[in-house]
Amino acid sequence: MFEGIHDSVILDSSYNGSPLSMQAAINDLYRIHREVLPEHKVVLVLGDMRELGEREEKYHRELAGYLSQYGDTIYLLGAATGKYTMDELQKLGHDMSSVQHFMHFDKVGKAVKSLIENNKDTRYLLLFK
Repeated sequence: MFEGIHDSVILDSSYNGSPLSMQAAINDLYRIHREVLPEHKVVLVLGDMRELGEREEKYHRELAGYLSQYGDTIYLLGAATGKYTMDELQKLGHDMSSVQHFMHFDKVGKAVKSLIENNKDTRYLLLFK
């Protein structure tokens, strides 16, 4: 965990992502949110899970089902999250105004920074996975 700008807190679990590690990181984030930082808004910044082979679509769609329960704001990064996770979130009726997709990490970084800078009175708990 790291201290971010404007009293934000960052949970960095960005090294590698598998279906199980993705769910575990989100579970850890929500435990921290519930028990330690309940006044913070939750931001999920999630990239593609790689090396899934023929199961890529399945796991990225399943991730959407999990995400639909969590996150005040969701930023997705990569081709698979854009193709499968975004599509599945829409099919599930998720409020898509809280979701953005990016193909380049520099753009998602700018979006996260902008969110925090433009809402300085709000505290954020961010997961990078």
